[in-house]
Amino acid sequence: MAPKTLLQLKQQRQAMMSEREKLAAVSADSGKSQAAIEAAALAKKSFAGGKAGKVEALKEQANLCFRAQDYPKALELYNQAILLDGKNAVLHSNRSAVYCALRQFPLALKDADACLRLAPGYGRGHFRRGYALEQQWRYAEAFDAYSLGLKLTEHRGHGHGHGHGGGGADPLLVAAHAELKQLLSELRMTGQSAKAAAAAADQEKEKEKEKDGAEKKSGSCSPV
Repeated sequence: MAPKTLLQLKQQRQAMMSEREKLAAVSADSGKSQAAIEAAALAKKSFAGGKAGKVEALKEQANLCFRAQDYPKALELYNQAILLDGKNAVLHSNRSAVYCALRQFPLALKDADACLRLAPGYGRGHFRRGYALEQQWRYAEAFDAYSLGLKLTEHRGHGHGHGHGGGGADPLLVAAHAELKQLLSELRMTGQSAKAAAAAADQEKEKEKEKDGAEKKSGSCSPV
């Protein structure tokens, strides 16, 4: 069987990552209007709970918006929560997920790093870090991030080091590690390195930018 081309590997990997994104996020089973109603109810509760209550209410509102795929609103709410509690590792992990959904991977990586500085043993934080790196075609670094996450969490679950979580490593982290390990093996079979893959990705991005620019000049973008 002939080894796969770099393009085939890229398409295969993107399909896997897209599927894992669906698993990482809870699907929205209600519309944005329902999310807004629930968020308003949660906001009322925050007044009785002081600062901690407000942070929790903001986080829950942000989660609702994320599930409803209203990512800009989710980001706004996580920003507010982090301003109140910047040492909350879960908030940084969740905001990293929002940045990934918005395709802002350098910012997603920055939040994942902040999360892990606060809670080095938080498995989901390692998944977020590896995922953000992988989306930037930094495969070797992503694999190292997944591997470190597994090493730190395989015996104590995917809580963030304060008694939360249990029952083994984060399943998303386990899957991401196994999938990327397979991809790196196949890249070696094609004679391609992670750097070559990244270079190819950069070339494709430049082509996409040129294509977008040409479409705008030709007036092919219809007004909303």
